[in-house]
Parts: sequence; C-alpha cells; structure tokens
Amino acid sequence: MDATKFILATRLELLDYANDYSAYTSRLTTRLKSTKKRLGVQDKHPAKSHSNLDVSTSQLAQNHEFIQLPLLTAERYWAKSMAWRSRDEINSETRSQVISKLTQATKIVEKLVATLADKESGASSSDILSAWAYAAVLKGDSTFRGKKWQQCLENYSIAKIIYTALPASVLEGNIFKDYVSDSVDTPLRFAQRQLNIPTTLSILALAKKHFPQSDEVLVARLNDVAPSFLKEDEDTTMTDGGALRFTSWRDRKVPVEDAEIALKLEALETAASELAQKLGPSSDLRPNSKAEAYDAVLEISNDAVDATQQAIDELKEQGVAQGDSRMQNLAILRTKLRYDLLSWQIGRNRVLMGENDGAVLDDGPSLKGKMKLPQVEQPLIKDSQQVKQQAKKVNLYDKTLQSLEVANELPGIAADEHLAAEIDAVTKYFTALKSLAIARSHSLIGNAANALALIKHAYDQSEAAMPVLAQHTEGQDGGLKTMEVTRKQAAFLQSLLKGELQRSRALVEISKLSQQASKGGAVAAKRPLIERLSQYVSEGADLDNIVAYPPKLEPIPVKPLFLDVAWNYVQYPTAQTQQTKAAPQQSKSNVQADSEKQPAKKGWFGFGRG
Repeated sequence: MDATKFILATRLELLDYANDYSAYTSRLTTRLKSTKKRLGVQDKHPAKSHSNLDVSTSQLAQNHEFIQLPLLTAERYWAKSMAWRSRDEINSETRSQVISKLTQATKIVEKLVATLADKESGASSSDILSAWAYAAVLKGDSTFRGKKWQQCLENYSIAKIIYTALPASVLEGNIFKDYVSDSVDTPLRFAQRQLNIPTTLSILALAKKHFPQSDEVLVARLNDVAPSFLKEDEDTTMTDGGALRFTSWRDRKVPVEDAEIALKLEALETAASELAQKLGPSSDLRPNSKAEAYDAVLEISNDAVDATQQAIDELKEQGVAQGDSRMQNLAILRTKLRYDLLSWQIGRNRVLMGENDGAVLDDGPSLKGKMKLPQVEQPLIKDSQQVKQQAKKVNLYDKTLQSLEVANELPGIAADEHLAAEIDAVTKYFTALKSLAIARSHSLIGNAANALALIKHAYDQSEAAMPVLAQHTEGQDGGLKTMEVTRKQAAFLQSLLKGELQRSRALVEISKLSQQASKGGAVAAKRPLIERLSQYVSEGADLDNIVAYPPKLEPIPVKPLFLDVAWNYVQYPTAQTQQTKAAPQQSKSNVQADSEKQPAKKGWFGFGRG
C-alpha cells in the first residue's frame, strides 16, 4: 500500500512525454471508473467527482487495492491544477484555481492518512509515512503557489525527512530520485532563498532544522522506521566539517558557498578514490568492466554540474549581477566541474581503447581471463576482423576528440595559455592515434601509399605534441585514466610511429619496384635467359627461366638449296693447272689449245661434273 510508489507508477504509465495534463486528467478519470468497477464500488452521485472517496479500514484490510480510489482522485485534482498552470496567461483567477485544486487533493490524502493510521487497516509505518509525504508535497505545492514561504518550507521539509528516512528498499530507482529532486529539493531550496536563509546549509540539514518536532505522532512514526534518524546531528554549516569549503582549480582556491555543491564534491572525491582503488595496477578486469566502473563517477560529476548550474540560475532570478563574487566563484566552479566531467569521459574511452590507448595492434582474440595456455598456439585474427577493430577504435577516437573540442571551448580556457596548449597537445596525440588506426586499415586492404601518407601525418602530429607532453610527470602506473597523457605514453607513441613510418616507406618502395618489374619485363621474361645473353637485365636475371623446359620441337636454321647450286660455279684447282704453273715458258697459243682440248662437262643442264 505504498502511496508514492503507486503515484509514480501511474504517472509513468499515463502521463505522456509532452506533459499533456488535460489528457492525463481524462486518462485518470477512465482509470478511476475501471478501478471502481473492478472493486465493486458504485457511485451514489455520479455527477460529483468526489463521491465514495472515503475508504473504510475494513475495506483496506480486506483488499489493499481500495487505496487506489482516493489516490487516483487526488492525483486527478493535481493534474487539473497542472493543466491550469500550463496555460499561457497566469492571472489571479488561474492562481486561485490552481490553489483550490491542490487544496482538495491535500484533504483527500490527509483523510487517507488518518484511515491508514488505524491499526485495523493493516498498514505498516512505511505505508503511512509514504502517504504522509505525498500529502506534504501536495500541501507544499499549494503554499508555494500562494507564496506562503514559511509554511512551504515546513511542508517540503516533512516530505524530505520522510523520503530520506524510509528504507532504500521501499523507494528506489531513478524515477524516485528525479521525483524528490524536482518536486521536493528544488522548491525547498527556492523557499530557502526567498526567506534569505544562507545556502551554506545542506538541504537535509535545512529540512531537519524546519521539521515540526512538535508533531508527536509524526515523530513517533519516523522513530518506528528509523529510530536514530532525527537524533543524528547534520552538518548545519560547512564550517562544522564534512563538506568541502574550498576547491582548487588552476592554482586558484575557489570557495564553495552552496552546501549542495559541497556535498556533491565530497561524494565525487569519494567515488574517484574508490575507482582508483578498483582500477589499480593489479586489476584483472576486462575493458568493458573497467568502463562500467566509471559510470558512478560520471553520474556524480554530472549531478555536481547540474547543481552548480541551478545555483547560477537561482542567483540570476534574484537579480545578482555577473560581477558579483558569488557569480564569479560559481562560474569558475562550473568550468572546473565540466572540465572534470569531460576528463572522466575521455578516461572511460581510453580504457575501452585497450593497451597504450589502442596503439598496439591486436594479434589474437581477447581472453576472458588472465590465464593463458603457452603450449596452445592462438589463432590469428583475420584481416577483415582487424579492420572492424580499427573502425571501433576510430569511433572512440572521434568521441574523445569531440570531448576535447568541448573542453577547449569552456569559459576561461582560452585565456589560460598553458592549459589551452595542453589540450591542443592531447588533441594532436589522439589525432595521431586516429590516423594510425586508419593507416593500418589501409595497409590491411593493400593501400600502401595511403597508409604511408596517414602514418606520416600521425608522426607529424605526435612530434608536434611531444614538446608539451614531455613536460608532464610520469604519473602512476595504475589503471585509472583521465584526460592527462603522460610523457611515457607520448614517447611510446612517437617511437612506434617512427618504426611504422620506416616500414610503410619500405612497403611503398617494394610495391613500386614490383609494378615496374611487372610492366617492363613482362614480355622479356617469357623468353629463356639463354636466348637473351646479349641483353643487359637491369632488374636482375630470372634464374628460374634459364632454358625452356620441358623442351619443345622448334625449327632450326639449315643451309638453303641455292647455296648448293651456286657452289657448282666455283672453279676448283686441278692437276693440269698445276702443270701449267710449272711451265711458264709455254706460249699463249699452247695454253689456248690445251684449253680447247679439255673435255666438256656432263650432267643435267650442263652442270655435271667431269
């Protein structure tokens, strides 16, 4: 029979995201009719919307669902008041209608509280206090619209104390936290400022200070749930301990005058300390588990930023000038908290990148534990899977660079030259990592020239960031990572890129030589080396093609027929010519006579041999 839990579930189900309260009112009317029909309750006067609202203790003891009738009716009045508030014009008539609807809703819930307080109803102390807190919120809204700030402060204090004292198992979840923050904390803080109460009081301390201790029945109910809650001493002011009074930002101490912001800072320091202990050097958590450990710090840091912005907005509503010291301190504090939030986000991304911010190329599948089997050879990752891994890293690098861009645009960063130079150096560091990841993708798919260009760009970025990052301290070798890049990490990346650059140049040179060899020697390589001995081979001899093997039947050069025919015309030396040379004194006539007596040659066509 938890009233607050039922109301929040009803709003979550029936109230749309546009906050159309008129439609919400009609849905509540339909739900109320169906609930009455299910419980067997008939309206004696259907024209009156508040007929049969009184629920008896016997009905509650018999069926706890009877508590839904007065709660749905009160919620419908609240929805009507919100519908009146959402109108464009807010005049005295509108304000009176809003207050009237809230007053009627408060009376219905207070009567329900009295019924639940009866022992015969079977309601527990938690059920009674939950309905009591809901009635206090409705009454606080009514007095808030009527600008009765003292009564408003007391009513919201009752709701704050009850919701804080109830066990966490009764009311938990983000929906309940948002409800308390929007419907209780915000108007409570506004009433505090209207009454000129110093903001050094935390909300819980403020609520305890203005809680009506004279209400013995309420105090007794609270003691039943949390006996020592009201007796615990809260930090009434920040000077009494607990919350932080100062915070440091760029060698400057900033006073924290708002108690809520101070509590958020204290909680943030505690969460950061727990995170550092969880992600120590000996941590065996996987990257995803390490990233999940950052969620608590990110949530608290975001709440601190929201609290600071809310404090600034409240001061603006009061007409405080920008030059006021409170506004200046809050502006500096907001810049610090937003910078820290971005730093935690970048640290979470760096944990997901892997070892050395993803600079090391994974060569095997990730194991679930630290135990590895040295005797079993791990299968290599395929090129397509490696390209997908590089694409995931590039996505993380893009998110990190976007966070750095937002950090560089924060108020006051541009005036701090040293901090701006550090952010620029870290940006170049992650730009080099992004170029390295893209270059590896090009190298895996065979684009050596593109990979060389990207590696060269990455090396230039790393070299440009090194003078600034080299001034950083070594830091601890723990698993906690933020925006800060140590000198060791920057030096490792530069050394890695230097080797990758030489390797990429060698691959491009090999690719060029291969292309030239394939173009110029494609035709010549078909002929065996033995047939090209007279040629100078500039790209090297192909020793695999010395001779044609297996041998093939090929034509060989032969002596042509016309050489045989022409050879017959050659005059060969004979014995007669030798004798003629031996007797030179013979006359020419004898020589001619001897030649005429020489027998004629015989043979085909006169070519025969004598």
